[in-house]
Amino acid sequence: MKVKDLLDSSEKWTQDAFSRNIFNEPQSSVHLDSVKWCLTGAMIKCYDPCTDIYKKAYVFLGGSVMKWNDAPGRKFEDIRKLIEELDI
Repeated sequence: MKVKDLLDSSEKWTQDAFSRNIFNEPQSSVHLDSVKWCLTGAMIKCYDPCTDIYKKAYVFLGGSVMKWNDAPGRKFEDIRKLIEELDI
């Protein structure tokens, strides 16, 4: 599964946590009860940590993916655009 398949709607995206359950409680991105993910959490769920995906995103953004995802004013449209641009 790719990140673009996991984060296919704004209802599946979150900020300030790797993932959340149906009660909106933060949890591990690989937890079976997760229903929404931040970009980093989605990358963790979809890809092996040894891949270059994380480095690719970091270099493209010029810094932390987590901080970029959690920035005030960040919108799901920004997330989708990055996902498509990086083809992840």
